[in-house]
Amino acid sequence: MKKIIDIEFDDNYLLFEAENKKFSLYTRLIEGKYPNVESLVPTNFNTIMHVKTEDFLRVIDRACLFAKEMRHNTVNLEIKKISSNFTEIRRIEESQEIRMLEGEVKFNIAFDGLYMMDALKVIKSKEVKISFGGSMKPIVIEPGDNSSLLHLISPVRFY
Repeated sequence: MKKIIDIEFDDNYLLFEAENKKFSLYTRLIEGKYPNVESLVPTNFNTIMHVKTEDFLRVIDRACLFAKEMRHNTVNLEIKKISSNFTEIRRIEESQEIRMLEGEVKFNIAFDGLYMMDALKVIKSKEVKISFGGSMKPIVIEPGDNSSLLHLISPVRFY
């Protein structure tokens, strides 16, 4: 099934129209210089782990269910342990198989679990590579079979 998409643009906007104008996507072009995002992506990592994508997604999803009780989605990850505060008294802790681990083995970081789930949902490879530069440095998530796709998640402070 072939569809024709009309594309219009000038110096200020870009417009995509499909199916006899039943679908339109309009975007205004950003003025000025785009920020250098390359500098945001860390190049040095203390810890790199490889896990099964689907298994890790399910574990993060369960941790987020309990984190919502506290009105946040903060997930705390330690090597070989993922946890989330449920109430001040209860917490959830779950183990996850790590297929390969490089670097520091004692590591702890907190992040928004929904952002991690969003990244994992679009990765189609069976394995994911997650790289950590430190507890307050961005997390880099890449498919295990292709590093042309990259997700960056900022950590959160967790007390």
